[in-house]
Amino acid sequence: MTMKEIRIGDTVQIRRGVCGEGYRFRVSEIVLLLLAGALLVSAVDKLIALDVLPALVDPTWDTSAVLDDSGRVGGLVASLTGYRARPALLPVLALAVYWAVVVTFLRRASR
Repeated sequence: MTMKEIRIGDTVQIRRGVCGEGYRFRVSEIVLLLLAGALLVSAVDKLIALDVLPALVDPTWDTSAVLDDSGRVGGLVASLTGYRARPALLPVLALAVYWAVVVTFLRRASR
């Protein structure tokens, strides 16, 4: 083996030690759950725009002064988590129900 191969092998072993398999699965689980919530909010928003579902209250609140979802950072947060600066009530309720179901299933799975 050459020194380069040894260094690459050592780096891989160190990274495995720092970031174990269980940790990587937990991080990817969280990211996928966040993305699923964002997709749910997006779907509910589109159904509201098509007048298939009622908005209930629109907007429920306005946090665009803190984090606007049309900016760079807000857009990234919005696309990854379903954040809306001025959400209608129905997507908020849908996301709350989604997270309640997710937390319930995760607690049952950890028993």
